[in-house]
Amino acid sequence: MKATGIERDAGKQAFSDRLNQLLDEAGWPPKGRGRQIKLAKVFGVSQKGARKWLEGEGFPEYWRWARFVAEFSTTTDWLFGGTGAPHPAKTPPQPPPQGGTVPLITWATAVMWYTGAVTALAHKAIRPVHVARNLGPDTFALLIEDDSMCALAPAGSIIFADPAMCPPSSGDYVVCVLENDDRAIFRRYVERDDRKYLDPLNPTYPPSQIYDDAEDVFVGVVRAVRPPEIYLK
Repeated sequence: MKATGIERDAGKQAFSDRLNQLLDEAGWPPKGRGRQIKLAKVFGVSQKGARKWLEGEGFPEYWRWARFVAEFSTTTDWLFGGTGAPHPAKTPPQPPPQGGTVPLITWATAVMWYTGAVTALAHKAIRPVHVARNLGPDTFALLIEDDSMCALAPAGSIIFADPAMCPPSSGDYVVCVLENDDRAIFRRYVERDDRKYLDPLNPTYPPSQIYDDAEDVFVGVVRAVRPPEIYLK
């Protein structure tokens, strides 16, 4: 049975109440004193969109949910469904994962990675990154340095890309090199209206169209995103 308009409105307001509770706990500015501006900036949306979230007039797209969970150390069930506790139960420190390591490389090195010279380029790794499961022998990691994909991977996140999964399918997140560029970029590959695009998730960045005769190269399909590690002490 589909939800009625009243039920949908009630769900939006309940989400707003829980969101504002988290913002209060996190010490964000109060309403009318910068809360809306900060929320818009952190999540890469317009102030109008942020206001709707804060006032119970709108609900964020599902692909933004993971970003909310990471930002406020909450749970999807509580923030978006109203069930469970606001914050996950603390667990004792776990031993390092046993899945192996992936080389963390620079965005400039990623330009060469697609050539298949993985062994030759491995020495250019900044450091190894532990992973919990096998992501493929040629998978590499990159540190996010800008806010072009902040809804999924804010600055400080680490993404893991696998060259073996190229070419990508529409909707995949990819690491690619545009023609005449000397460093790779992270975007979402989308096919629409018989055209191919590389879309950022931050609307302040323009999308890039891919042309069949251009020398654009897909370096890898992103298989995992690790949120930034925040240390308070």
